[in-house]
Order: sequence, then C-alpha cells, then structure tokens
Amino acid sequence: MPGPEACGSIIGFSDVHTRAHLYCAILEGLAYALREGRDRVGEEMTKTARTFEPNQHTCQIYDELFYEVYSKIYQRLNPLYHKMHLIIR
Repeated sequence: MPGPEACGSIIGFSDVHTRAHLYCAILEGLAYALREGRDRVGEEMTKTARTFEPNQHTCQIYDELFYEVYSKIYQRLNPLYHKMHLIIR
C-alpha cells in the first residue's frame, strides 16, 4: 500500500500522446486504485445496485495491465519517492 511519500506518476507517454490520452490515463489510474481498494476490503463490504457486463477482450487487457504492471509500479517507484522526499524537504 502506498505511503505518504508516494507521488502521482505518468509512465509510458511519448510525443504521440494527446491531452485525451492523459485524461484517459488519469481515469484508468483511479479505476485501478478503486479496484485495489475493493480487493483489500473484500466483496462483503460492497453493494451491487446495477450490473454492467464488460467487453471480455477489454477486460482481459485491463486484468493483465492490473496484475502485470499497475500492482508492481509502487514497489518499483518507492525508492525514487524516498529520494525525492529527501531532496525537497
């Protein structure tokens, strides 16, 4: 779980990406964080009002991104967050 030293990070952007890509990345990051939080507290603490069926292909892509990339980002960036914190204090 990220600590107080964690900062926002945008990874993988290049000169071909637009403002729309940035907005999409922000929404994806929020969705991943909400998913991680839901996984931590468990299904018993959530209520279902409406159900939406996702596109299965897209769901597989996001699952792979979540488990293979997003869930590993903080542990990889954590040493850099600590260095940043020491430099800016």
